[in-house]
Amino acid sequence: MLSTLILPYLNAQRQFGGRRDSKRWDGPRPLWGVSQQAFCRVVLEDLSFHVLELGWKWAECALPEQEMRRAERIFLSLGSNLGDRAANLAAALEKLGNHSRISVANASHAYETEPAGVENQPAFFNMAAEIETDLEPLELLNAAKKIELELGRKPTNRWGPRTIDIDIVLWGNRVSETGRLALPHREFRTRDFVLAPLAEIAADVVDPVSGRTIGELAAQPRLEGQCKRCVLNRSAWSPNGTGTD
Repeated sequence: MLSTLILPYLNAQRQFGGRRDSKRWDGPRPLWGVSQQAFCRVVLEDLSFHVLELGWKWAECALPEQEMRRAERIFLSLGSNLGDRAANLAAALEKLGNHSRISVANASHAYETEPAGVENQPAFFNMAAEIETDLEPLELLNAAKKIELELGRKPTNRWGPRTIDIDIVLWGNRVSETGRLALPHREFRTRDFVLAPLAEIAADVVDPVSGRTIGELAAQPRLEGQCKRCVLNRSAWSPNGTGTD
């Protein structure tokens, strides 16, 4: 950056008669022997060129990161077993899509599924969605939890009934774990209610931990939370208003 600011001055000195030889540099003397306006014009023109050049270099460095973020495919699992389950799923998708930094790219059918963990509760409706966002993972988690609260979710025991549940399942090839969030989701590989909907829209996507595709994981026997039947096709909440069955 310092050279970017100094070079235009030195270039102007050379243009207006300054010279460098083996003994000394007498650049400053010609400065006041020419029009100050002309000298400043040369400095500013040269400075503008170097600043523009720096801008292009910055853009070239930033572009790969932006492209990489767009290339990461992010998948969510949504579930509900209290109230109007279909309406809860549709409302969650709508709120996700209305977020200024999230767009819903695709969504699966909804399935009626057996409860997992705690069996003495109503059956769930579950589905999967692919989203695009420039949020970081914990920011997306916070946004999802806010939507859950807005839709009436109350604190409950683990695996208990809930109005809406929004889980981040996969985030490209990221593998990380914090106290609040694990990527990929720790338990998704054994859950039919996550894998069956996800396989509809991401069968060829590879789990970065196991190295297996979603389609392969979904074909495993003895998965918990079995999907019993498809209850709503994706046209009910297609991002474009017209889904495919």
